Amino acid sequence: MKKNLLTAASVLTLMATLSSCGKPSAASTPAPLSSSEATVESTGSQNVEKEKSPALLEGYIGSEITNGTMGDGSWTATATSVNFFGSNVYEYLTTTLNYGYSMLLSTTSVYRYGTYVKGESEDGYTAFTLNAASEVFLNSYSKAGGFDIHINTQSQTYPVELPAKKQGEKNMAQSKADVLAAYGDGTVIYAQDGKNTFSFTDPTDEASTKKTVTTASGDVASVLKAVRNVQMVHEYVSPASDSYGANSWIGNVYSILAFEDGGYEFNKTSITYGYGMNLATTTINNYGTLEKGESEDGYTAWTLKAADEVFFNSYSKAGGYNISINTRNATYPVEMLAKVQGEKHMANSKQDVVDEYGAEKTYYASDSGSILSLTNPNA
Repeated sequence: MKKNLLTAASVLTLMATLSSCGKPSAASTPAPLSSSEATVESTGSQNVEKEKSPALLEGYIGSEITNGTMGDGSWTATATSVNFFGSNVYEYLTTTLNYGYSMLLSTTSVYRYGTYVKGESEDGYTAFTLNAASEVFLNSYSKAGGFDIHINTQSQTYPVELPAKKQGEKNMAQSKADVLAAYGDGTVIYAQDGKNTFSFTDPTDEASTKKTVTTASGDVASVLKAVRNVQMVHEYVSPASDSYGANSWIGNVYSILAFEDGGYEFNKTSITYGYGMNLATTTINNYGTLEKGESEDGYTAWTLKAADEVFFNSYSKAGGYNISINTRNATYPVEMLAKVQGEKHMANSKQDVVDEYGAEKTYYASDSGSILSLTNPNA
């Protein structure tokens, strides 16, 4: 892509307003939720808050964009978020977007759950050792490539197809151990103290490389409830904004974990690119109650009731900001992402954060695969 040259001051000014925008056969078909499993208690328009969501303590995000192999201008964008919960359990989510031939070709998301060890702060960074995952949820799809792969190691039957590593192959897992061997390696991350970003290498050691951890994890059941279904979809917006140049774009990935007890975890990951650089990364993690409608022509409406808890992270190296809000332990007022240049967009209460990032929303889950729809396919 052709790069436009900006002064540092220009980038900082523009970044003050940066914010996220907001059927192939399945290799493994997730079971649909039954209507009786989705119940909502409400008083007026608000849900009665339940202690269903895990105790989310802190989290860190990062992303990178590299050149792709699918023609001129192709790229691969990878966003990673690592969330740490009580009982020393982590959630490690990697989301990958592949672009080529003037289209978004495929998306893969991998959720890993295991136990971790937190180190001591040293020279402004804290190391977290993520043991090898004990559970993995993998979704990968391409409408262009005609595949839709879904793996849930909590309840998977085998053999099951894994994403191909080269064209034309059938990459099969014969057991849970095969899935964990392919996608469950642990690692070490170095979180920057006072910010919401991390590195896979030690920033204080020039010789540091990314580590692989094979130590087995302990039990994660204290945090990870039984997952019935996972749905995912990507969204590509180009240009991202007239302000960010002709080759700018925003890549969004939405994913929903539907739990057996009628709860949900909603994740939205956004990467914004412009002026030849990775401008910003934003993640939203919401927890609440899922209300399921009736199946219609292959899709079922999933209404995510207003979130009980919201965890919001956004950062930009170009813009020089790190914003992190965890409604479980936030103090108010707290800064939210700016909507217009120069403003201080503040939340004065948890409700302000929920209204901004966790309002009730309906999506449409595929009954035969794992590709979510943002709008009603039957409308």
